[in-house]
Amino acid sequence: MSPTTRVSANILGILMETNGVPNVNSNDAWWHLYKVPALAFPVRTAGGVWGGSQSYGDFNLQAKSQGSGFMKTHQRQIWANMTLEQDLDIITKGLKFYVGASYDNSSNTIETRSKGYQYG
Repeated sequence: MSPTTRVSANILGILMETNGVPNVNSNDAWWHLYKVPALAFPVRTAGGVWGGSQSYGDFNLQAKSQGSGFMKTHQRQIWANMTLEQDLDIITKGLKFYVGASYDNSSNTIETRSKGYQYG
């Protein structure tokens, strides 16, 4: 701008997208892996129905991850600021004028497509 005027600008942004399974978080998935025996029921029955049992219900992790739909999270954030510094030595030695502005925005959108499935 000029020898007595300084401008600075900063910008930071995040774009993130994650995929998951509706109604199953990572703790549930680990619980299914450790608590349900591998041979408690077939993953799929001969008739093409997802496996399950009276003892473990619908705790078929593969059925939950492939047969129940999907969940997608979109996260977008932006942080920006700008400052202007003007030396006013012509008025008084060491006098400066500062002005600044900032803009912050955040968006978090969750898209869920779920469906039921039969197990037996």
